[in-house]
Amino acid sequence: MTTTTPPPPADPTATALHRDAAALLEAYAAGTWTPTQAEREHAEDVARGRLTAQWLRAGARQAPPSRLADVLALAAAVAETVADDQAAAAMLAVRQLLDAVAPPL
Repeated sequence: MTTTTPPPPADPTATALHRDAAALLEAYAAGTWTPTQAEREHAEDVARGRLTAQWLRAGARQAPPSRLADVLALAAAVAETVADDQAAAAMLAVRQLLDAVAPPL
């Protein structure tokens, strides 16, 4: 009889990040949230780099208070503390949000 190891339980912080990033992207797509110019510039700056804890934290220190800044601060915490396999879906949701707000050139 072969046994398999069950997948690791979902990390609550990564789950919250996925939920928040997806909700903000949905609000953007629906037109119920429009980023300010400062938020767009922040998204462009963050999108230029890799979504690592160090890069996200550096961006968070310079970010104006906003819904986007809150999501990116949570992303920094996830990148810093959550195992890659548990953070992957959440970080993908963040990348999709950034690509929508600050489309790559």
